[in-house]
Parts: sequence; C-alpha cells; structure tokens
Amino acid sequence: MGNRIPTQMRMKYFSLLIILYIALHMMYASLHPNIYGLTFYIVNILFVLGFLFFYLMRDLPSWSVYLFVLGINFYVVYEYSVSSTYIYIIFLAYPILLAAYFQLLPLIFVVMVATYIELFFILAFISGSFSTRLTKGDMELLLFFFFLLLSTTILHIWIERRVMTFIQSQNQLMKSQLLSKEGYLRLFFDTARDGIAVFDLDNRLIDLNPAFEELYGYKRQEVIGKQVFFFPPHRVNEAIELTNRIRAGESFNHLQTQDMRKDGTLIDVQLTLSPIHNKKGDIIAMSVISRDISLQKEAERLKLETEKLHLAGEIAAGVAHEIRNPMTIISGFIQMMNEHKDSPSYRYTSLIESEIKRIEYIISEFLLLSKPTPSPEDKFLLRDILNDVLTLFEHQIKANDIKLHHEWNAHNSWLQGDAAHIKQVVINLVKNAIESMSSQRELHLYSYSKNHVDYIVVIRDTGTGMTEEVIENLFKPFYTTKAEGFGLGMMICQKIMADVGGRIEVQSQPGKGTTVYLHFKKAKESSGELNQKS
Repeated sequence: MGNRIPTQMRMKYFSLLIILYIALHMMYASLHPNIYGLTFYIVNILFVLGFLFFYLMRDLPSWSVYLFVLGINFYVVYEYSVSSTYIYIIFLAYPILLAAYFQLLPLIFVVMVATYIELFFILAFISGSFSTRLTKGDMELLLFFFFLLLSTTILHIWIERRVMTFIQSQNQLMKSQLLSKEGYLRLFFDTARDGIAVFDLDNRLIDLNPAFEELYGYKRQEVIGKQVFFFPPHRVNEAIELTNRIRAGESFNHLQTQDMRKDGTLIDVQLTLSPIHNKKGDIIAMSVISRDISLQKEAERLKLETEKLHLAGEIAAGVAHEIRNPMTIISGFIQMMNEHKDSPSYRYTSLIESEIKRIEYIISEFLLLSKPTPSPEDKFLLRDILNDVLTLFEHQIKANDIKLHHEWNAHNSWLQGDAAHIKQVVINLVKNAIESMSSQRELHLYSYSKNHVDYIVVIRDTGTGMTEEVIENLFKPFYTTKAEGFGLGMMICQKIMADVGGRIEVQSQPGKGTTVYLHFKKAKESSGELNQKS
C-alpha cells in the first residue's frame, strides 16, 4: 500500500480546491471581457473536467501525481499567455509548493526544471512587451494568489490530519493482525530446539535464537552485527562457495558437516541453508538452521563398531577352530622331533616350534573376540582392578625410572563384566604407555566419577605420541607400529569395553604423549555390595 493512498487522498482534495479556483477565475474573467474571450472559457472548462477526473477516480497509477501537478503548472502558463501580465509569474511558485506538499522529491525536481525553463522563455522573449506598472487587475490577481496559498495551507493541514488518522488506523489494524502472528513466530524462533540464525549478505549476524547460542557457545551480545565464522579453518573454501550459491538463490537441506564452537571444539551438525527474499523477490538475507547430530553420529559409529566386532568374532571363532586341529598335530610332531637335539634339523624345527607358539597366541587372541558378552550378574570394584595392575607393574615402573601419579576418586565404583577381561584392558594400555616413553617418563593413572553414573579411568603418558592417521587405524585388526606386535591388542580392548557397555577414547599428539579414557557405566548395587559398604 505504501504512500499510494495518502497521495491519492491529497490529489482528491487539492483537485476540489483547483476546481474552485478555476470557477472563481472564470467569474473574475467575466468582469474583463476585453481580456478573456471564448477560448479562455473552453480551455478552463477542459481543465475543470481534467481535475474532476482526478477527484472521481479511486485507483490512479503512481505517475498520475506528476500529471496532476504539471497540469496545474501548464494552467498557470496558459493563464499567463492569455492575460499578458507579469504577475502570473508568481503563480508558477504554486505547483512547486504543491509538489512539496506531496512529499515527493522527484516530483519537486521535475516541476522546478519545468518552471525554470518556462521562466527562461518568459524573461528572454516575452517580458519586454509588458508594462511594469502594477494595475488594479494585478492587485486582484495577487489577492487570488494569496487566497490560493492560504486555502491550500489550510486544506493541507486538514488533509494531513485525515492522512495521519488513516495511517494510525491502518497501523492499529496491522498491529492487531500481526501481533498474534509475530508473537507465534517469535515464540517458535525462541523455543525451537534447533539453532536458528539470520545473516545479511555481508555475513554479519542479524539475529539468532537461544538454541543457536547454546549449540555454538556464543552469547547474543557478542555476535549481533558482527561477522562470525562457525566453520573450522579447513572448511573455508567450502563455506565461501556455499555462501555464494545461497546469494545466487540456492537452498541446501539436510547438509551434514562439521562446525566449530567458540572454544574451538568441532561438532557434527545438519544444516538447512536458505536465502530470504523480500516482497519484490530480491535476496536480502540468509537463514541457517543447525541441528546437533553428534549423538546420532556417535550412535552410528558405535553401531558400526559393534557390527565389525561381531563379524570379527564370528570369523575368529571359525578360523581358530579350523586352524587349531591341524596345528595340534603339527605341534606334537615338532615336539617329538625336537627331543633329538643332535639332529641336523634341530635348528629348523626349534624355529618352527617358536612360530607355532606365535600362531597359538594369535588364535587365543582371536578366540577372545568370539567370547559372548559376560553375564549381567558379574560385578567387580574398579579400584581393586587398578590396584592389582599397579602391583603387577610396580617393579617395571621402578626399573624404568618412571614417575607415577595415581589417584582413585571413584569410590564404591561397582562395574559390570568380567574382571579378568577389564584387567587385561588396563594391563595392555599401561604396557603400551610404558613402552612408548624414552626420555621424560611420567605415567598418570587415575579414576573419577561423572554424575555418579559414569566412571572414567584415565591413562596418560609422556611418550612419543601418535599421529591422526595412527589413531584412525588404531582399532583395525593387524595394524601395529611395533616391530614385534600383532595388531590385535587394541581391537580386543575395544571389544571388551563394548561388552561391558563402555568405550575407549584416545587423544594424542606426536611428541606430546597419549591419553586414553576408559568410559564405564555404573552397575546396580547388589546386597553383598551394600554389606561391604557398611
């Protein structure tokens, strides 16, 4: 709607005023028949009909206001040419004043240009033929001019009051219509569980909801009006390309990627990116809807790992049983052959026997993968396992001059599973930590409780550390960085942890050591455990 209705309202009432003025002017002309002839009355009637058209029409195009004001200007010029008196030059100011009342700068500019052109021709070619003496007729025209100015001003004030009343009523109506709509939209925006943010075309943040603040770790006052980048450095080129495509009008739904929080941590998110259009269809902003799918990704990863372990267990059980039968026979014959140490083949048969023992060890490790999940009734105290492991490695730690830091903060930490298997996990990890250290030797081993539901064991060393590539392949079968390793230890540790409903998390940097987190779930306490506490 814009300014169209107020402009037409002004045209409607000013048309009446001009018609009134023309009628008075024709009455005045009838008193001077020597100046005004029949043509004057015909032209004035045509102007009356033209302004009557502006009054009666309800829906005029936007350019009609230019026609209306320029029509008044031409009317003044025509009157000037008929009466041949310079006093009409004053009337040329009236269309400019009227254009100012319409509050349209282009219209004021057009009327002023037309007026200056007309004044140039009047002053250059016509003015010399007129008398400069002020006559009675000039005085009457001056009175008409001031009457027109006064009545226009009064009418303008009255029209403006009506326009303001109309605008206020429209605003009130729009406010009442939009209040509930805007309220629901704002309520949806503020309470949505997905993060929602709006950016301008220069990537400055316009608005964001509380879920977006919580997801990315920023406060609203920190980022509004600023360019904030929520993607990690390695995604810069991808983010620039996406932004350019959104500016071009493309949308992206369910785009899975990684974003970066304020503290630098990476989160798995699903993004919906869309351009925002105005009523004309122009793109004025960009919207981002971000959903945290970290738990979903973790669940998919755990499901995949479980399937891999299950498959590995099935394969291991089949392969181990198929190999053990012929290996038993071979091992028996080799032992018989090795009884004769003077035999020239003893050197070879003893080597075969040692390799057979290696094969039997690998088969035993494989069979661990195929063992079923322990019964839920099997429970043990975590601190007992950790104390046993320290006792087992006490001599090795002293012999290698390793500085040990340990602390058990998880009291009464009853866990579910096979205690021997969990002990084997901790032994493997502590052994790896000791073997990785050469110069600065510190071993940290401690446990703590998280929300009294999860128990976490931390094993940290100051060894050589691992690259990202090594960490990614750490739990794959037969992958090892050790000269004499089999590449099954970490895979078996992962399988054991999965059996007890736990998981392994590894963090490492080359030259800065390795930290391993063992996450356990608290087991339900039995009556025996309660008695032990008491």
